[in-house]
Amino acid sequence: RGYISDFDRFCARGLDRNIHANGFEGFSKPKMIAVALYFSTVNPFVEELFWRVFLHKQVEIDPDTTGGDSVDRERKVLDHPQVPTVSEAWRWLISAMYASYHYVVVRTLLFNVGGVPLWPMLGFLGLTFLGRFYVWLREQPDSWGLWSVIVSHALVDAGVCVIALGPAFEIF
Repeated sequence: RGYISDFDRFCARGLDRNIHANGFEGFSKPKMIAVALYFSTVNPFVEELFWRVFLHKQVEIDPDTTGGDSVDRERKVLDHPQVPTVSEAWRWLISAMYASYHYVVVRTLLFNVGGVPLWPMLGFLGLTFLGRFYVWLREQPDSWGLWSVIVSHALVDAGVCVIALGPAFEIF
């Protein structure tokens, strides 16, 4: 019996319990679909403008001052003029803030191991690296750019919505 309940945590049915335990009990299916559509279309656009454009513009290094390192100054000259020059420390810090912003969702969907939020912590690390990868994509305006990040974010959010709502719609 213990094996089945532990195994169930890895299945989508276990996600359904976590979602209901965190206050999402009683949502109608149309409301669930509306929330999933919002989080798969509007939310990625707004988030990426905030995390990859607005915050980066706030901490941008002025290439004409001595505050920026030489690599960043050279990069600004070589790169697209609309891509802000941001230090590597800021790139990682903003990526970690992006992950912390999503921690509540990760914590809701995943579970503790022996009372320790192991999976949510690993999710936080994974989202930090994903955020940093999105920064890299954003900084490649001629090949990838902001739109590729928005589309990728939308696909990830859609996948999370399908997994989270699958049990309610009896997909799994």
